Amino acid sequence: MRCLLILALLAVAACQPAMPPAMPLPVRILNVWEAADGALPAEGGAEQWQFVAQAGDQIRLRLRANDAALALTAPSGAALGAGQQVEAALPESGVYTVTVTGAGRYQLGLGYTDRPHPAAITPTPLPALVGVPTPTAPYYAALGDVVGALSAGGWRDGELADGAARHVYTFEGQAGVYVTLRLGRLSGAFDPVLTLYGPDGAALAADDNTGGGRTALLRDIRLPQTGTYSAQVWGDGFAGRYEISLEMAAQAAPLLLTLPPAPSPTPLPPLVAPTLAAAYDGARLEDHTPVIGRIERPGAFVRYTLAAQAGDVLTIGVSPAAAGGIQPRLELYDPAGNLLVSVTAAQSNAGGDALAAALPVSATGIYLAFVTAPGGETGDFIISYGRGNSREDALRGMAPPDQPLTGSLARRGLRDVWGLALNAGDVIAAAVQPGDTSLLPTLELVGPSGALVAQGVFGAGREVVIESALAPVSGLYRLHVAALGAASSGPYTLVWRIINLAPTATPEPAAAPLLTFDDQVEPGAYRFFPFQGRAGQLIRVRVRASPGSGLDPVAALIGPDGAVIAEGDDWGDDLNPQFTVRLPRDGTYQVRVSGYLSGGKFEVWVEALLPLSSG
Repeated sequence: MRCLLILALLAVAACQPAMPPAMPLPVRILNVWEAADGALPAEGGAEQWQFVAQAGDQIRLRLRANDAALALTAPSGAALGAGQQVEAALPESGVYTVTVTGAGRYQLGLGYTDRPHPAAITPTPLPALVGVPTPTAPYYAALGDVVGALSAGGWRDGELADGAARHVYTFEGQAGVYVTLRLGRLSGAFDPVLTLYGPDGAALAADDNTGGGRTALLRDIRLPQTGTYSAQVWGDGFAGRYEISLEMAAQAAPLLLTLPPAPSPTPLPPLVAPTLAAAYDGARLEDHTPVIGRIERPGAFVRYTLAAQAGDVLTIGVSPAAAGGIQPRLELYDPAGNLLVSVTAAQSNAGGDALAAALPVSATGIYLAFVTAPGGETGDFIISYGRGNSREDALRGMAPPDQPLTGSLARRGLRDVWGLALNAGDVIAAAVQPGDTSLLPTLELVGPSGALVAQGVFGAGREVVIESALAPVSGLYRLHVAALGAASSGPYTLVWRIINLAPTATPEPAAAPLLTFDDQVEPGAYRFFPFQGRAGQLIRVRVRASPGSGLDPVAALIGPDGAVIAEGDDWGDDLNPQFTVRLPRDGTYQVRVSGYLSGGKFEVWVEALLPLSSG
């Protein structure tokens, strides 16, 4: 019966391969409360930035530069001011333009004069620093702005308003204790980079992406001595809000060894439900990433921005955070300040959500979303948007082949996500059968990099079929089930099968990530990446040049005593180095990366391949 169901679902449509979506063009955007960096030619030039605002907004523009000036222009073309700083009450709603002219590097900031900076609004003020700076200040005072102390088992949040700034947190540690530090992004473009320093000022470990997505993770670092440790927080050149946590344990947790997918420039996070983050007024929304907002008082509003390209189709919605909460209204304005849609929960027929579904947009730029509660309610809400037929993901877990799986799109605008592990060269088929006449489904196969691999077509009824799809690389793929035009919801059955297995390759060893970084190196220079290793641990070091960077990377592993333990240049016919080595002792190791007569961007991974030996 199972095979008959699969064959029946797969036989109803012809193959229709889909091309990957075009990469969006960059948009120069000036976000409120975020510093923007720019550079003008030495011989002089000009750059433009844009932001969306409403009539009556009280704003301040500041320029930090040695040889440059700014000019502010209204949507109508009227000049509103020029110089190093401009304060103005904006006369109209729409897209404002800031032109920076001159030479050299500069930094541009936009804020409001009639409301506080979001970083100044916090329900639990940061504790005061202990001690007074003196000429004999501790070493960590030179690592950045010392914010305060971390407590084991607790979280701290903060904000870097300047992409070049760094924050420093301290904690007291005992020799032999294992600590785990996590650094995650809350909002903005902040890209977490975390470095742990010992009481002597030596870097013990650093990380960029090991925690998945935009999360830095230093896991089970054994403290070598008793004293004051410091954790340095950096946004890799980007500003934004973040959260950091500290955990301590007497013993290291067992390594969770997994079969890692092939690395890619933009890896998808694992199928784990994301933690909803709070987003301040004016924050940027990201594709299929819900955030929590709040109506603080009756009649108030909260606004968000999102970037879109001409020809995009957007689905955006607002949900009450709890039953009996606010009854939201959603308004969306285009870059010119024109109202595109205004919708309430009552008008949407979307289970209590205010939903604008499958809305085509004709202009490239920054769109502005306003959330209000016309009934005067106050409370929390969840807002999200997505390109296409959905705005928010519901993660369903891994989907085994040849097994009908039942699911249900609980509300309009949701997208179910099923995971499947494929090898390069596998050919699969998949089908979705609606459970009733209300749902008109869509089906997509997405690769490990996030690129669309195949798209389903409708059969004789309401079922949707991918008749044949080739997996171009090995890794974690996703099947996306949504509703056409976000216009329906309801139950469905999903089934997929392998039509043709790729030749069996030598299996990859199980691995647990110890260090993951994106970085770049100049010609003739070195970059160093510290991590904690243990005697008898088998590790693999991999370095991969980013596409188009022109880098021919060379890697070396340096031991705690400073000696080179292993080196790598090319791996077979690949210019990217990879090598495996068993560590001789406990301590801090470093991966050194350089370029052979070249420079550019790269990624580096350090992975533990086998459990630790008993000795």
